[in-house]
Amino acid sequence: MPYRQQIFAVFPGFMPRLNDGRGGLDLVFLFDPEIGCERYLGLFDLVMQGRSPWNGEQVTTASLRADGASELLRDNWRQDRVAAAERTWDYLSLAPDAFGQTGLLGTPSEHIGREDFDAGELAALELPMNSLPDEALLGQPWVKDFVEKHRLACFHSSGAHSADDIGKRHVWVKLENPTIEALRQAFIASRTRVRIGHELDEEGSWQDLDEPPDALQHERPWLKSVTVDGGAAFFGPAPQDGPVRFEFSPDLTCVIGGSMTGKSTLLDGLRVHVDAPLPQDAQTRQQVSERATERFLAGAAAVELECPGRDPTAPAHERWPAVFFAQGELKSLTQDPDAVQQILARLKASVSDVIGQCERRLQEHDRELNQLARRLAELDDQIEEAEQALKRGTEAQDALTAFSDAGVDDFNSATASASTWRDVTHAVDEVVAQAGAVVSSVEAVALPDFDDSGDDVTARLLEEWRSASEAAQDLRRNLVEVQQTVAEVLRTRESRRDELRVQVDRILAAEGFDGARISEFQELNARASLLDSYRANLDGLRATSSDLKASFDSTLQSRHELVDEHRRLFDEILRTVDEQFDGHLAGRRIDDGRPAPLEDFILSLGQRGITRWWNDNDGTRRPSPQELLERLDQRSLEKVGMSSTVQQTFRRCMTPAKRRELAALRCLDRYLLEFKTSDQSFRPLDKLSGGQRVNLLLSLLLATSDSRPLVIDQPEDELDNRFLFETLLPALHRLKGRRQVIVATHNANIVVNGDADQVIQLDAEGEHGYIACAGAIEDPTVRDAIVQSVDGGDEAFRLRRLKYGF
Repeated sequence: MPYRQQIFAVFPGFMPRLNDGRGGLDLVFLFDPEIGCERYLGLFDLVMQGRSPWNGEQVTTASLRADGASELLRDNWRQDRVAAAERTWDYLSLAPDAFGQTGLLGTPSEHIGREDFDAGELAALELPMNSLPDEALLGQPWVKDFVEKHRLACFHSSGAHSADDIGKRHVWVKLENPTIEALRQAFIASRTRVRIGHELDEEGSWQDLDEPPDALQHERPWLKSVTVDGGAAFFGPAPQDGPVRFEFSPDLTCVIGGSMTGKSTLLDGLRVHVDAPLPQDAQTRQQVSERATERFLAGAAAVELECPGRDPTAPAHERWPAVFFAQGELKSLTQDPDAVQQILARLKASVSDVIGQCERRLQEHDRELNQLARRLAELDDQIEEAEQALKRGTEAQDALTAFSDAGVDDFNSATASASTWRDVTHAVDEVVAQAGAVVSSVEAVALPDFDDSGDDVTARLLEEWRSASEAAQDLRRNLVEVQQTVAEVLRTRESRRDELRVQVDRILAAEGFDGARISEFQELNARASLLDSYRANLDGLRATSSDLKASFDSTLQSRHELVDEHRRLFDEILRTVDEQFDGHLAGRRIDDGRPAPLEDFILSLGQRGITRWWNDNDGTRRPSPQELLERLDQRSLEKVGMSSTVQQTFRRCMTPAKRRELAALRCLDRYLLEFKTSDQSFRPLDKLSGGQRVNLLLSLLLATSDSRPLVIDQPEDELDNRFLFETLLPALHRLKGRRQVIVATHNANIVVNGDADQVIQLDAEGEHGYIACAGAIEDPTVRDAIVQSVDGGDEAFRLRRLKYGF
């Protein structure tokens, strides 16, 4: 991209050759553009003491030395400031061609070795044309000490001998405003605000940066501003004002202010608004929710996020996927194995995504194995029922065959015949009874006396009545004879049936069958008729079970391989921990070290002896599910501490379904972090003090490759200043350009030495909070706010300097 299309600022300046050393000393003095052309040229003439800077052939050496030129500029700066009663212009000095003959470091004994040489106003020195700082300072310890002592930045620049030269050698400098004070602050914080525009490729060749800084584009997610509109909200606008707008840097933003000014309210409100996960600790979660809903979002306040490069219609948590830590939350997370593992997983960018994919596949395998175990348990029951049904059908078929061989067909025929004649007997008995009733009824009829008139009709009636009475009696006698004959036939049939029954019982007994089951003949016949369907059902269930077992075994093997891969990846992470923290921090893995799933399984068996064995077992001796199964198969459960009695109980409980349930379990690995103490020994995380635990976890958190914005509320509550300087601040510096960090803090070291790119000072009146000021540290108002809010005020700052003797 052409240079003139970049964002840049122009500072006027001049480069006199001062009368230092044998060949002179070149310094560049840069000024604010507000200095004006007349004042600028006047100062140049003063520094040159009337001499022309160019004699027609070469640069003219001024009569002043470096300290004299600096003193002259300081005096004029003070006079102009007093006269204007405000800031008018400022200046700083650079060391051009520092390693050249007339450069600051060309002859060290002539310049930096002199006691009267004042390097206090120097801001930076220019590197040789194709040289990076490490290379330029290599082998020159006195130069390196000088640079570090005076906090000098290193830069490249290009000569302006022609337009084509401009930009050939350059640095990127991050400023809030194009002022000398901003430039001075950038050089002071050169690790985070100055970036040399060139690098060496893999072959060692000089080239432009592969990924140069870009002030306009940020592919990583970041929050540029938050607008709050709603009078009832804590940060709601006053009646005469418009909506309140918080502006953030894509790098480090520090929120400062006294107690109860709304620092936690702002961060907690953002957390709830973007629907980020809340703290796991119940008390902290409640505090965050209350501050968010009752203060930041009170009165249904309208909150608008500005997230550059993100779809404005997407949910807030997708546009700004920030990771939040409330006040004190980091301390509680040190006791959460999941949190520690997640932070470790993001430590190395090359394996973080692979670890995430591996863990998702492991969870899928866990679900699949649990489902298969449950389905196989159901099939076990179904197969057992189908086997019983097939057994009963087979037994019925065998019984029917035995019955047939024993003559059961003749017996059944005889039984049917006897039953038929029994029915006939009952019918005849009923007819005989009815005939007896008719005879009795006839005999009970008393005819009246008849006169002797000789009536033919009467005579015929009497004759007919006597005939009918006699016929009824004859019928009854005949029926009785039939009844006797039928009874004799029935006795014959029953006698034959009984004879056949004795014969069948004798034959069945000789074959080992129970003759009493002849009464179940119809039921047996029904069962036997379903024998083929019983067999087909059982074969189908067994085939399904076999397929599912194969799938279970295959998934189990695949999960074993994934676990090995997961451990291999974390081994890389642990090696990175050791390398990145120079051996001061170490991590180790305890395989299957989080036994909660196995403990639930053991307790679910409901056996007191097994439960006691588990509870009495030392945590370091508790087996994994896989080991427990192996010991069970090898009959060596005593090696995991089981007594013989407990072993018997355990084997009895371990049905095939329980074995699969146990095999489906997966106990997560546990990662233990250890910190090297002053006596060079390593102490586990859970044995450290609260502050040391937070130090360790925060070190990892800031070292991860995670690009999601990080929001922390008062991390210094558990931290000591030594850790801040040795670990936290360098980590914050490394995150510049890679990750947005927002910190609410009372600690001046985080704000000043962390080189906050944006500082927001909050204040409050009653239940209304507001932005007192905001900007970068080069803004005098912001600088005063930092001194007053987090440094104890001007007097406290001066008193500390006096006491320290600085």
